[in-house]
Amino acid sequence: MEPITIALYALFIGAALGSPALGRWVNARWPNPWEEHWARLATERGLRRWGDRVYGIIDGVPVVAEHEARVSLTSNSKEIFTVVRAQVLPHLDLGLSVCVKTAGLRVQEKLGLRAPDVLTGHAEFDEAFYVGGWEPERVRALVSPEIRQVLATIGRRGSLRIDDGFVHLEHHGRIEPIFTRWCLDTAVWAARALARAAPSVPPSPVTAPYLPAYDQAARALGLGWRATPASLGGMLEGVQVWAQLTRRNATSLGCDLYAACPEPLGLGLGLRSRRGTSAISLGSPEIELGDRGFDERFDVHALDAEAARRVLGPEERARIAYLSDRGGLVGDDFGLRLVMEGASDPRDLVQTLRSLRDLAAELSRRARGGAVGARGAYR
Repeated sequence: MEPITIALYALFIGAALGSPALGRWVNARWPNPWEEHWARLATERGLRRWGDRVYGIIDGVPVVAEHEARVSLTSNSKEIFTVVRAQVLPHLDLGLSVCVKTAGLRVQEKLGLRAPDVLTGHAEFDEAFYVGGWEPERVRALVSPEIRQVLATIGRRGSLRIDDGFVHLEHHGRIEPIFTRWCLDTAVWAARALARAAPSVPPSPVTAPYLPAYDQAARALGLGWRATPASLGGMLEGVQVWAQLTRRNATSLGCDLYAACPEPLGLGLGLRSRRGTSAISLGSPEIELGDRGFDERFDVHALDAEAARRVLGPEERARIAYLSDRGGLVGDDFGLRLVMEGASDPRDLVQTLRSLRDLAAELSRRARGGAVGARGAYR
């Protein structure tokens, strides 16, 4: 096995980086007097902006920062929250839960409403933060000195939550632009620290039996792979791809595949199959492609409807339908993601990842024109 660092690119859709479901809270539209702030932030950091949201990639980490207006369904009152999220790539497989300890959390733990705290052996850290996960020894192995340092830096500056996929920082109200930048940089630091620490965590007994299959698939495709989390990735004929064995819970497995578009499509695209995917929240309007069978199976959003119809031609729609038969498919201007249930057979994994790669390359070619690069492993 050769450990690798996989350069991954995110899928900026509501299912991944959009507004979370928050119990009795729902998102609501809110007048935004901070347009200049968001526009300047997007320009400075090379991010994209949609209304009161900026999103993109900072130092290889997918991020989003936004103002969320939420309405209480009971009191009908509105409040603004500043939310920053950074994606951990590849996602961890620990069932990780990290947050600042509060009096309420201590009560929940005593009442058995929350899993016992995983103590790391560092008294000051253990007193300040709650850490949970499916396998305590693996969680302890993750909490490196760098992770303790970044969490200590964040401290109680807003609401902190970390799970297998994301670092979340949230503040009640609008915050000063300089603090928004600090939150972005710190969330990126935390996400990168988690990704750097992950290879030092021993494989889970649940995923260990499948590691030879990932090794086999990586060799067949000329890609790199890693054991924790079980994943493979690299450049496949000029397209960045990855595949990861995921854990839906402590015992059940799934497989996520991703292929990045060589060039962003520039359509404001949002695509999802209605089977096997979560609902997504997008600013771009929903469109129909004029293909009744396809329109019944897929939700499609785009800012440029005519260009989207041109890019998603008959052959591309057939490829999308083929992949959707194998799992839940979601896509946007940046790439395609296929979410499959169960641990994939290595032969199916190779064929399906190639199909996803070919579709991402073709969509980019049709949107921008020109050819994509040559094949080569990225390790």
